[in-house]
Amino acid sequence: MALRKKHEVLEEPQDYEIERRETPRYNPDPEAGLSAAQVEQHREDGWRNVSVAPPAQTTKEIIRENVCTYFNLIFLVLAILLCLVGSFRDLTFLPVIIFNTLIGLINTGLSNMLTGIANAGFITVLGLILGAMMAIDMGGPINKAAYVFGNGMLITAAKLMENGAQISDPAVQACYIAMACIMVGGMVPPIGIALACWFFPKKFTVAERNSKVSNLVMGASFITEGAIPFAASDPLHVIPCTLVGAGVAGFLSALFGCTLMAPHGGIFVFATVGNPLMYIVSWAVGSVITALLLGVIKKDVQQ
Repeated sequence: MALRKKHEVLEEPQDYEIERRETPRYNPDPEAGLSAAQVEQHREDGWRNVSVAPPAQTTKEIIRENVCTYFNLIFLVLAILLCLVGSFRDLTFLPVIIFNTLIGLINTGLSNMLTGIANAGFITVLGLILGAMMAIDMGGPINKAAYVFGNGMLITAAKLMENGAQISDPAVQACYIAMACIMVGGMVPPIGIALACWFFPKKFTVAERNSKVSNLVMGASFITEGAIPFAASDPLHVIPCTLVGAGVAGFLSALFGCTLMAPHGGIFVFATVGNPLMYIVSWAVGSVITALLLGVIKKDVQQ
């Protein structure tokens, strides 16, 4: 039997809006399998071996989606008109448009990468990456890419349950595990920095030490931006520490199977956390690692 070439069209149309109806359940002999009639019954009821979720976007689709937009078209026309009248000083908006387009490309690429890891079942690796992404730019494009991915996972879980899946199903649990890793990763940087201010005061200025209480509150509320002033003043020493601590917290959260059914809220949504005790342990371990690394890596401040 000749192998099918990759470019040949599949026999069944790739319809991603398949309607699935209730179908009889059989208990066939493992060696014999389903009969031809039983297979046909399953096919008629919509239970075919066709993916029910769209595949990841191709590179061309990603570029087209982020470059060929309505607003970019308007700005292109404005740029051409300004060039025609010789008003080149008014073209200062072009770098902003280019930068925004690049961020869109990066975010879409990151989202596709995370989706691929999730589909491959590497849940602990996914937790490590998601946690670390939350602590790289503290509310910037990488942080937001991870957070948007988590919200997408919550939507996926809701759709799976609408289609008959149970909350205990592995696919649904994986979605909630991903969201838990994201929140714990975002809660680590402010808490770790606050702890470092307490235990290693010589590493921080008076103004930075005075912000430790507010950082505790922000970290507990899943507001990662509390770490931004520290990362901005000393990025080469602060960001690696927060990244490692948040990555470890995300990894442990996934390893312990912690789940989260809410998109935001910090300790105020712990009622929706599955395995809350180990979730707190993951959060504490990541925060302590961040604090200890800051104590070792960060240089003393000249008072």
